[in-house]
Amino acid sequence: MNKNIPHLSESLNGQSKRLRTRAVLIEASVELFATMGYAETTLEAVAQKANLHVQTLYRYFPNKELLAVAPEQDNLDSFKVALGEKHPNQTFTSFWREWAEKSANHTQTHYREMHLQRSRSLQTPSVLSQAHMLANEYLNLMETGIADELRLDPKTSDYPRLFAAMLWEGTYRAHNKWVGDQGRSDVVELVTKIIDDVCRLMQLWKSAKLLASGKETHTSRVTVV
Repeated sequence: MNKNIPHLSESLNGQSKRLRTRAVLIEASVELFATMGYAETTLEAVAQKANLHVQTLYRYFPNKELLAVAPEQDNLDSFKVALGEKHPNQTFTSFWREWAEKSANHTQTHYREMHLQRSRSLQTPSVLSQAHMLANEYLNLMETGIADELRLDPKTSDYPRLFAAMLWEGTYRAHNKWVGDQGRSDVVELVTKIIDDVCRLMQLWKSAKLLASGKETHTSRVTVV
């Protein structure tokens, strides 16, 4: 019998408990940010709502800004895992469309009212700064994925970053439009439409690139002859 098994079980149980505690804190903060607003919500209030000591909260979230963007951080972590499991034959743009559609549908179906209120309450410089750093992480991953899809070197070509920025900004603007009209529109439709528009632009760019390459080859052959 492996004597390390009890220790492994204890380790897994401890990890599971930490994940549950973190989830409880995030859930409490989401509700308070939505109902009380970011400025009026204290970490002590979050800990109290989660039935935990505030020192426990500080072990997970050293400041309110990190707690405020915790759902987005979790989404980014899930995105990294899903991206690592993406089928090699699936294009990145197809993967991003599926991911964005799934995320938008989940938000609209399960957290509509809470998400709308929370989004409006977190428009403060310190929180937006944290959100900007997360956005850059997304953009770096997206740039790499699109560069691979287009067979370009991101070190020498600006196009992967450009298309990544268009996809990210388009998704972000669709979400903001949904928040701005009080959730009356269909966020899934808004998100997928703008992603499809960007994908069409990418296809036009690829077609133009192939056409230009063909013309260059033809000109080169004529010159040689």
